[in-house]
Amino acid sequence: MNGVLKWLVRVVDRFVDWILRPVNVGLRIMNCGLALVIAATASWLVAVRASNTPWGEVSFELSNPSGTPGWISILVAIGGFLMAVGGAGFAVVCHRRAQRQAERKRIVVLELRGLVDTSDAPLKDAIPSRLIGQPESVLVDLRSRLNPPVSLASLRAVLADHLNGIPRDINNRCKDFSRSDISTVVGGILHVPLLFHVGMLLDDEGHVTLMDWERTARKWKELVDLDDGARFEVSGLEHLKPGACREIVVAISASYKVDDEGIAETFGGLPVVHLRLQNPVPNALWSEAKQQALTNQFLQTMGSVASANPELVHLVVAASSSLAVRLGGAYDVRNFPAAVVYQYEKSEPNKYPWGVRLKTHGVAQAEIVETSLALKEV
Repeated sequence: MNGVLKWLVRVVDRFVDWILRPVNVGLRIMNCGLALVIAATASWLVAVRASNTPWGEVSFELSNPSGTPGWISILVAIGGFLMAVGGAGFAVVCHRRAQRQAERKRIVVLELRGLVDTSDAPLKDAIPSRLIGQPESVLVDLRSRLNPPVSLASLRAVLADHLNGIPRDINNRCKDFSRSDISTVVGGILHVPLLFHVGMLLDDEGHVTLMDWERTARKWKELVDLDDGARFEVSGLEHLKPGACREIVVAISASYKVDDEGIAETFGGLPVVHLRLQNPVPNALWSEAKQQALTNQFLQTMGSVASANPELVHLVVAASSSLAVRLGGAYDVRNFPAAVVYQYEKSEPNKYPWGVRLKTHGVAQAEIVETSLALKEV
């Protein structure tokens, strides 16, 4: 029943989008003019009489048997014809204007290929139709670098040689265009710490449309579902005292439940602040409004954590790719504590073996750090 309801919601949503779609005004004027011509002439009768063929003594008779005076019908028909002609001309003008606008605008499409091969369904082919402009693809293909087992050296090369250059690659494609004419579409499947870092890199890119990989349909999907109202349940803030904690763990359960035992083994003795959805499941965070609300909760929680004046925050994030990028873009590098975002590896003895130290508070560039070293440095 729930699946049927979701399908009906999607159908209604698509119908509303179709009703509210941008329409060429000239075409509407032309259609109105044609409708007037048809209405004015629908009751007219044409009689043709011919004798002594071929083509001798041929006569035509036009009559209006309806009650409407003939001169009124003729005026309406002429007016409708002029509207149709004028509308057609205006439609051509509008079409050319839209073409010029599309040629002027650019859509930067940033696709991050890593953990899943999406080459048969590139992100640039899934750009939402509401975005206008010429697509500029920025493809970061890391599959060869991230084949398991992944070494820390490979991760450092990925960070330095590929991810840190994303802002430069985007700027190179858009340097000749006004910022107001640029839209950015982002999607990718990478390790959560790397996605969080990419989100921070994109913080200055203005309006960003996040898309995610629909695992069952194996295609890119925009975040267009309705908000179900579910929010994080926050716990652990009550145990924080200003100046008493040099390090704090912030754990986010959005798509999966974080590994509480793994956190206890890796970060034993540190206070933990949890942000939990009641029933986190994968492939489910498809609402833009919900992701924005969850991100706002994350910001408010980090503000409370910052009030305890820790030197370092350990971020453990179980979230969808799009939400991980969004959380990274929202992280306040000036006011929040220094932080490391960790990767979860279920099969490893240490469940959180490495992380990305974020570019905050004197850290010139984000870097890959081994968990044991990160814990010793504070």
